[in-house]
Amino acid sequence: MSFFSARENQDPAKKYVKPTIHFSDFLKINPWVIVKGGSYMGFFDYMPLDYRVGKWHPMAFFALLGSIAALLLTKPTNAEFGIVLHSSDAIHFIRKFSLAWYYNMSAFLFMSIMQAHCYMKIGLFPIVTFTIQSWTLLTIRHGLIAALPFFGNTYWVNFFTELLRGPVLLSSFLVSLVWNFMLLPLIYFKFTPDQKKSKFLKWSFSFRLVQWHLMNVPYVSSGICALLLIIHFEHCMQTSNMHSLPIRLY
Repeated sequence: MSFFSARENQDPAKKYVKPTIHFSDFLKINPWVIVKGGSYMGFFDYMPLDYRVGKWHPMAFFALLGSIAALLLTKPTNAEFGIVLHSSDAIHFIRKFSLAWYYNMSAFLFMSIMQAHCYMKIGLFPIVTFTIQSWTLLTIRHGLIAALPFFGNTYWVNFFTELLRGPVLLSSFLVSLVWNFMLLPLIYFKFTPDQKKSKFLKWSFSFRLVQWHLMNVPYVSSGICALLLIIHFEHCMQTSNMHSLPIRLY
């Protein structure tokens, strides 16, 4: 997850150099951990190597393949979601300068500033973490939603907005669930020395990490609310033949 900021766990006697990451590193199969030893500049080196590096269980391949197959087989149609991807009618998007538009625009700017500050302070390395990849997708989708009213006749904007809905939703909930209910308790109670527990908690609940690991769920949950609204309005249109307009918040 986001272990790259735990500077209090570095060995002061060692000199750390940020590793150089190339695109080709992502294509390597063995080892699958990009940074040697699963450590970035000594952060969390006190944890056992198998927790930082680990190894793929043979069943992992079949589990991933099965998950992909299940997603493809159970993929709902556009009509089931009440989403009109090919429509050029702007009524399917949020209105310009509406409350929903200001939310998405503000969220996009806030998340972008957080990204920029992180990269300026730490570098581009955090992008290799699942947490930051999820946050990046969340940022992009808020920006696309804010742009939709201005590109009502552009199919690809709506297409990519909807294409990101599932990955953003799943990754945000996974980040929050795995970190808050699995990794954080495990690291705190099992591996963090008593003299460092308070510092670890302070770091874990810092503003930046709270945004990445906790507030990402409320941000992405607006999409669930919007989806329920769309389904409700579509049902009203089918039962009463009224032209109710779906409102997309996320």
